[in-house]
Amino acid sequence: MFSIYLKYAWRNLLKYKFFSFISIVGLAIGLCACILIIQYVNAELGVDRWHTKLDNLFRVVNDRYQQGSLVQHSTMTYSGIGKAMKQEIPEVEAYCRAEPYRVEVFHGRIKK
Repeated sequence: MFSIYLKYAWRNLLKYKFFSFISIVGLAIGLCACILIIQYVNAELGVDRWHTKLDNLFRVVNDRYQQGSLVQHSTMTYSGIGKAMKQEIPEVEAYCRAEPYRVEVFHGRIKK
């Protein structure tokens, strides 16, 4: 019985080539979009989940307001924020600063 349905589907694909092409391409694009969205959501929800003390981990953001309205929201802060927070807030145990646009590469030879 299943083979009859497969033969019927194959004949319809060959008979209506243009509509079959549109349907197959639409299905492929939909599946690709779905997979990409799932991957993105999984990556966003999985950030820092490996950390053992996740409840003590915080991220500092830089919000800039002009005339009462938010004009800039950024996770990039000034270089002295971590050091100042460690000195002035006793609850801060450690800090780290990530710079996404600056990559330092060691140029030179390793001495033996």
